[in-house]
Amino acid sequence: MDVDIVAEAIREAEAATIAPRFRALTDDDVAFKGPDDPVTIADRACEAMLGASLRMIDDLPVVGEEAAAADPSLLGATDHDAWIVDPLDGTKNFANGWGGYAVMVARVRSGETTHAWIWIPQRGQMAIAEHGAGATIDGVRVQAGPVAADPTMWTAVVKKRYVPVEDRLVVDRFAARIGDPVEGIGCAGIEYIDLVLGRYDLLMYWRTLPWDHAPGSLLATEAGLEAIRPDGRPYRPGEDALGLLVGRHATSAVPHLDPR
Repeated sequence: MDVDIVAEAIREAEAATIAPRFRALTDDDVAFKGPDDPVTIADRACEAMLGASLRMIDDLPVVGEEAAAADPSLLGATDHDAWIVDPLDGTKNFANGWGGYAVMVARVRSGETTHAWIWIPQRGQMAIAEHGAGATIDGVRVQAGPVAADPTMWTAVVKKRYVPVEDRLVVDRFAARIGDPVEGIGCAGIEYIDLVLGRYDLLMYWRTLPWDHAPGSLLATEAGLEAIRPDGRPYRPGEDALGLLVGRHATSAVPHLDPR
């Protein structure tokens, strides 16, 4: 697959559907899928345009965030061959006029992520990963650097937003073992890139929807990091499971999420 053709399709869709609406949304342009969960006219327009472009490149089912919100049965394609699209990762940031947002695409084959793209428009930054072939950011090969083994030395994104009450104590204890736990910026695409570039040492997410994590987890693993579930299993985008640890020492962090 020519990864640059997909990257150009992503840039074109964002330039046509998202960029013109940045800081130009009206109240009618924003709706809510749930409490504190906005969707904008830009999300839907980008998903439609980008999905059509991807099908022209490789005629596979497109599992887009907004289409799957309306029809969850679409998620079943992520166990087979499909495109996965997050048309606007960081919608809340975008709607509030802040540039912390991304467009993300992953391609899965037999349920495994084989290719990933993350486009950060406000940085002009494109990350691409291909299974077994490594990861690049703006065309430069990237490999994550070393990280101290001691969790008290880590800066880690610990996302608590979707943690249920019955599991909050476990996550709070986990965060207490981290030297500098932060909530993150509300855009997984940027957080994954910043992990690879060394701004963060670990990412911990509770809700793991495929459009949020299939692209970034492949970027991380191709840059030499781990992306695993709290029980140590590798991340798969079609799996209906909770919890994801991503980083150089993700495996050693697993016992800290043990509920016992």
